[in-house]
Amino acid sequence: MSKSKKPAKNQPSASAIAGGIQLDEGLFGVKIIDRLSKEERNMVLLKREIKEFAEFLEDLVEPLDIEELESQISSILKTEDIEVNKRNLKIYLNYIKNKINLPCHLTGIEPFAWEENYFESPPNLQKKIPKPKAILPSFEDVFLLLGFEENVSLEEGIRVQVKRTSDRRKFVLPLADLEVYGDIDNSYKENHELLNMYEIWFVNY
Repeated sequence: MSKSKKPAKNQPSASAIAGGIQLDEGLFGVKIIDRLSKEERNMVLLKREIKEFAEFLEDLVEPLDIEELESQISSILKTEDIEVNKRNLKIYLNYIKNKINLPCHLTGIEPFAWEENYFESPPNLQKKIPKPKAILPSFEDVFLLLGFEENVSLEEGIRVQVKRTSDRRKFVLPLADLEVYGDIDNSYKENHELLNMYEIWFVNY
């Protein structure tokens, strides 16, 4: 590509002005920010902070290689058809049972269905209903993995038998609703990668 002639110097764009608005970045920036109202100044600075935070998150999260992921799942299922179906669920169940390292502590990824309904109900109604968290599992709980249900379903996928560590109450929960808790287990990294790949597959395929 050939170089074009140097363009005439233009007035700074709005984005360039926003980038230059900092109280400690020289005379130009100070003059511009002094012309803004308090609300405009706060808005510019807020947008800048949001952009910087988004860039920070991008640095933390590695981009997902879809082709590599699908290749790994295809290898696990021993087929190029990686759609979620009962056959593939049973194969994935046996794979996880053979690969999981125990002990393995789990917790919820997001609020369970009953929690969404409960906390979305009016506060006055919540007071009349006994809080079910004492008897029902919560996504905030920590569970110890006990075993796996042999039956699989297209709605819930693989289900696991767990014991809540706080009161030793036992539950059967969909594995796709759970993630490895913290790094209290020696095999945290291996278990996290194993269950995270299953969750991505079950939710998206």
